[in-house]
Amino acid sequence: MTDRRTIRETLSEISRTSIFQVIAGTLAGVGIILLAVLISALAFRAYGWGLFVFTPLVVGFTTGYLVNRNELQTTKTTNGLVLLAAALGCLGLIMFALEGLICLILASPLAALLAIGGGALGRRAARLGKEPTGPLYCVALLPLMFAADAISPPDAVMLTDESIVINAPTSRVWQAVTSDDPIREPPTLVGRLGLAYPERGHLEGNGVGAVRRGYFSTGVAQEKVTDWERDRVLGFVVLHQPPSMSEMSPYRHVNAPHVNGYFETGETRFEIEALGGSKSRLTIRAAHRLQIDPIVYWEPIARWATSSNTRRVLRDLKAKAESRTAL
Repeated sequence: MTDRRTIRETLSEISRTSIFQVIAGTLAGVGIILLAVLISALAFRAYGWGLFVFTPLVVGFTTGYLVNRNELQTTKTTNGLVLLAAALGCLGLIMFALEGLICLILASPLAALLAIGGGALGRRAARLGKEPTGPLYCVALLPLMFAADAISPPDAVMLTDESIVINAPTSRVWQAVTSDDPIREPPTLVGRLGLAYPERGHLEGNGVGAVRRGYFSTGVAQEKVTDWERDRVLGFVVLHQPPSMSEMSPYRHVNAPHVNGYFETGETRFEIEALGGSKSRLTIRAAHRLQIDPIVYWEPIARWATSSNTRRVLRDLKAKAESRTAL
């Protein structure tokens, strides 16, 4: 984002040029963002290269071209106007309940860099005196990109493997794992940002086939026990899970399909290993599916979120198992 000095300098540059081309370029960028989310997310339900890579490039290229078409702006001014168009477009998404603040923040580093790159290309095209057909062709290609993303959605499998050593025998660790007690460990940054985090688990019955409910900050997960070895292994598969996040928005409901079904947890296992001397190692293994492109950008964010939640659960179970009065 630009600081106050940059904004003032940008406005000063604008005042000496054609205000019409500046307004037209900025509004074009805003319109493309709103149109892209409406078509990609709501119509095609696709979150991929078209939305997160091609759209910022098109926004930058279109805005960069239009604001420089009649009178060439400086690179700094062009960058400022491109980012202004992107910021106003994101504000429009929030105001029309098409997205929440957290998702936009997570996507902004990638989108900002691509938009600036597109702006540089648009400025160069304007400087070379190209006809204003390039932006139109780019915008026309957006629906095709979204359709391609919908036809071939990404499907990356992520594996979580986190462990902790607990100063308690395996029987005490098992009691902690199967307890209904709420998680006392405070939410991490993940939870404070609105991403789903576990609050407690509840078992109905014992053994393979038993029902388990996982209570999260965003709702309840329905689970089925698939592995049961007392004092050793508790494994279950998630049959239905709540939204992956709760968006920050002035509205109660946000039309953002990505909170359901685009990041899911499959099988989860709690494995307890005796270490001797009344010590145990507790390991949580889980498989997750990520269906948002580009995977190379979103996977590290997803891994950070899942790892943060897993370590929080491990710390809480360690405290419960080691406590003499907790169980």
